[in-house]
Amino acid sequence: MDIIKKIRDAEKEAKQIVEQAKKEAAENRQKYQHQKTQLLQQAENERKKAIDAAVKQAKSQAEAKLEKLKEQANKQKQQLQKIADERRKQAVKKTLDFLKS
Repeated sequence: MDIIKKIRDAEKEAKQIVEQAKKEAAENRQKYQHQKTQLLQQAENERKKAIDAAVKQAKSQAEAKLEKLKEQANKQKQQLQKIADERRKQAVKKTLDFLKS
């Protein structure tokens, strides 16, 4: 009888160990799932920050390039205006010279 009692006690203890292991496994799974979710959220936040920084930098570079292009356009406009004024003066002079003769 003593052996049977020891066997039953051992079986009972084994079931308790299995149940405890299942409980711990479920807790660990939940804990790791929570950590995974946090890490994914952190990675998503970092990705958004990186995208925002890249967009900000690209916008800044585009604005600087636009400003440079505007300056070049103004210089070209002034040069063309100067050339046009000079040609206009020459045309007026030629016309007046022609009319005088």
